[in-house]
Amino acid sequence: MKRWIATISVVLAFGAGCAKTGSVTEKQPLTQDLSSYRSASVEVDMPSSVKNAETEKTSFVSTIGEKLRERKIFAEVLPGGADMTLRVKVTSLDSGDKGLQALGPSAGGDSQVQASVELFDTKQNKAIGAFDVAGNSKKNTQMSVGGVNTAAMEDTTARALAAAADEIAAYLEKHRGAAK
Repeated sequence: MKRWIATISVVLAFGAGCAKTGSVTEKQPLTQDLSSYRSASVEVDMPSSVKNAETEKTSFVSTIGEKLRERKIFAEVLPGGADMTLRVKVTSLDSGDKGLQALGPSAGGDSQVQASVELFDTKQNKAIGAFDVAGNSKKNTQMSVGGVNTAAMEDTTARALAAAADEIAAYLEKHRGAAK
């Protein structure tokens, strides 16, 4: 009995520490098999109201491209002229609150991003799927010096965009070969 309670305690302790960093909500199921596309390109529409919008846009395009290459979803990820284009429209980008971030993860202040993604077949000139994606800068661990979170000076916006890029790549990987 004691062993059973100890096992449950360990599982709960590890489970409680997991920070969910993103999500995907499918809007239009895939109509084509992704494995039929050899190349992909990424287009990002970033609201001009975002601080350093062009820099964030360039960084997000690059990060999505890296995630797609890492997972080998497409043979090539090109700057343009690919078989498929991932059209990403950032609908919301909140850089968070550095003051709250300095107090630690439980205080909040995380950066958050939300975007709509359309998968566009450039040869057939039509959308083949769409989904919404969200990412945030939450993480499971924290380092502090004198009670101050040392990660508070990190670029949490980049971490939120990377989490959204991870969600995009994971969705495409999961649905590769799963067209309806």
